[in-house]
Amino acid sequence: MYHEPWRDEAQVWLIVRDLNLSGVFSKLSVQGHLCLWYLILFPFVKLGFPYISMQIIHWLISIVTASIFLLKAPINRILKVVFIFSYYMVFEYGVIASDYILTILFLFLIATYYKSRFTNPKRHAFFIFLLFNSHILGFGAALALTIIYLFELQRNKLLDGKKIAMLILVCGFIGTILQLLPHAGYATDATIPPTYFPTLSSASAWTVLTSIQNAFIPISNNFEEIKIPLFFFLGLSVFFLSLIRRISVLVFLFIASLWIYYVFITKVSGYWRYDGLLLIFILFSLWIKEHYSDGETWISRKIGRYINSSILGTFFNTFLILCLIVNSIFGMNSLRKEYLYSYSGAKELKTFINQHNLQNEEIACNQCWSVSLAPYLPKTKFWAVNIKKYETYMITDSVYLKSAAISSEEVLQRVKEKYGKQGLLLTSEPLPIESSSGLEINLLFQNERLTWKDNGENYFLYKITFI
Repeated sequence: MYHEPWRDEAQVWLIVRDLNLSGVFSKLSVQGHLCLWYLILFPFVKLGFPYISMQIIHWLISIVTASIFLLKAPINRILKVVFIFSYYMVFEYGVIASDYILTILFLFLIATYYKSRFTNPKRHAFFIFLLFNSHILGFGAALALTIIYLFELQRNKLLDGKKIAMLILVCGFIGTILQLLPHAGYATDATIPPTYFPTLSSASAWTVLTSIQNAFIPISNNFEEIKIPLFFFLGLSVFFLSLIRRISVLVFLFIASLWIYYVFITKVSGYWRYDGLLLIFILFSLWIKEHYSDGETWISRKIGRYINSSILGTFFNTFLILCLIVNSIFGMNSLRKEYLYSYSGAKELKTFINQHNLQNEEIACNQCWSVSLAPYLPKTKFWAVNIKKYETYMITDSVYLKSAAISSEEVLQRVKEKYGKQGLLLTSEPLPIESSSGLEINLLFQNERLTWKDNGENYFLYKITFI
C-alpha cells in the first residue's frame, strides 16, 4: 500500500488502457514483453477499475505463489521461510507489480504437479505454455522443460496419446517467437537481435559473476575484487555438481540460467530482478529433483566416482539458508524504505497538480518519465518535446532514442513554438537556464520526499513565460 508504481509498472497499464487488443500485441516486441500480464490486466482496465487495481491483482498472485511454495515444496522449512522473506520475494517480485511473478507462479505449479506429468500431460503442457508467455526471461526455463519432457516421453516410449500435449508445447514456443518479432510500425531492432549475443570477454564474465552473487545476496552491481562474487560462483558450482546423477534437473538449470546470463545479463547488467530468477531456478531444481532417482550417464560415470552428491547437496542447502537469511535482511530493509521514502515522485506531483487545478492543462515533457504520472491524470495531455508528439506510454524505439538528447535551449524553443506565450514544462533535472529579458522561468514544483531508488523519477515542473 506504500509502494508508488514507477514507469515499468505504469507502462503496461497505459498500453492496455489506451489501445485495443491488437494494439497491445503490436507493442510487445518493442517492450521485450510477453502477453500474459497484459491480458490479465486488460478486462480490469477496460471496465474502469482504478490504477491501484494493478497492485492488488499482483499482490493476490504473489500471495498464491508464496502459499504454493510454503505448502507444497518438499524443501527444508527454514529455507522456505527465509526465501519468502528474501529481498526478491518480499519486494522485487512481491511488491513491484510486473510479470516476473507469473514466471515464478507457473514454475511452482509445474513443480507441484511434476509427478503427474506423464499421467496428466495436458496439464503439464498447459503450465509450460503459460510459462512461455509469462516473461521473456522465463523463456529459457520453458524451453528447457519442453526439451526434457519430450526426451523423457521418447526414452520411456510414452509418446502415444500425447499429441495434444505436444501441440500445446509447440504453440507455446511458436507463440512466444511471434510476439517477439519486431512490429513494422516501429523503427527498432528485434527484441533479441544478433548483436545481443555478446562475445565472451573479461567484462561479460565479471558481469555474470556479480549477477550470480546478487542472486544469493543483492549487495552491489560492481566489486573491486573478484573474491566475493567468485565465492558465490563456487557455491553455485557445488549445486551443479550435486545434480550430476540427476541429469534432467541439471539440464534444466543449465539451459534456464544460460538463457538469462548469456543472452541478457552480459549485455544488461545492474538489474537485480534479472539476477533473482537464478534463485528461483535453483529452488525449482531442488523441488523437482525429488522426482528423479540417481541415474548413470557418461558424465556421472566420469565425475560421479569422485564426488558424493548427498554431501554436496547438504552443504549447498546450508550455504543457501545462510545466504537467504542475509538476503531477508535486505528484504525487510526494502520494506522499511518503502514506508519512509518515495519510490517515484509521480504520486507527489499528481497531488500537487490536482491541488492547483492543473490536471486539464497540457504539459510538455523532456526526459522526465511522464509515463509514471500519466495513469493518475487520465485527462491530462503530455507532449513529448523530443519527438513533438503527445504520449502517455513511452515507446523507446530507435527514433525516440536518437531524438532524446536535445539542448535546454532547443527544449525551450520547441515549447515556445508549441504553446506560444506560456506553457508548462516537466523535466527530471533542474533547468540549467535562468530567467532573462525574453524569458521567465518559474519553478512550480519539485519533489520534497527523497526517492530511495536511483531510477531518475524526480520531477521539476516549470511555468515558462515568453516575454
